[in-house]
Amino acid sequence: MRKIIMMVVSTVVVLGSCTNHHVSDVELYGNTFIHLNDSDFTAPSDWVEYSLMDSSFTISIPPYMKPSIIDGMRMLEKNEAVFSHNDSVTNGEHRYGRIWIGYFQVPEGTANAVTDYINTYEPQTYKALEQIVDNALGKGPDSPSAQDGVPAGKVLNGPFYDCLYIGKHDWRRSYAVDAYYRRGGHTKGKGAVSCHIFIVQNYDEMVNITVSHHDKDSADFKDLFKVIKTFRWKNVKNKLNQIN
Repeated sequence: MRKIIMMVVSTVVVLGSCTNHHVSDVELYGNTFIHLNDSDFTAPSDWVEYSLMDSSFTISIPPYMKPSIIDGMRMLEKNEAVFSHNDSVTNGEHRYGRIWIGYFQVPEGTANAVTDYINTYEPQTYKALEQIVDNALGKGPDSPSAQDGVPAGKVLNGPFYDCLYIGKHDWRRSYAVDAYYRRGGHTKGKGAVSCHIFIVQNYDEMVNITVSHHDKDSADFKDLFKVIKTFRWKNVKNKLNQIN
């Protein structure tokens, strides 16, 4: 069976409270369930387009997200890139926002084509996505250290899996697999975190794009998960064009 990658989004209907105020999905769940699957997305003019991993693909990033500096080096490497929220745009107030991008090469034909629609409920695919989420959580769903009464890393909603339309490659509809969930935060007083793990495949290569931010900052990060809609492979591959 071909190797999988990930993604999706869904809409949640929430009953109103007993008061006159209708509690919105964003108030309850942050941007976890923001609807991504309905249309194309054009990046705003101030977003920055990056060509990454030896120019294997491009992706556009909001200007408030900057390449992370670790040990004095910008984290834009051959197989990994990390973008973090730039605190200077909020007068020094720390807000957690992060994009991690990992690039992987696999044996030819192991990965799907970017134009393949993937059934995330197929048993092997579903199991693989569960493992991806477990890996992202690190210590798993029952971290021993609790913050705000919620163990760090504990899943609060989800995970959910879907196949997400991300736009067109050479006029063909393209897809990523999406694993999305809410988890407990690691920083005391900051609350829960919305997370999306997007996996995009391309015959013998794949990319994992993990995007996360605190729910309390959902208004500021309302378009952050839409970075996946700007992803484009430079060379779209499939079995036919590898044979020819």
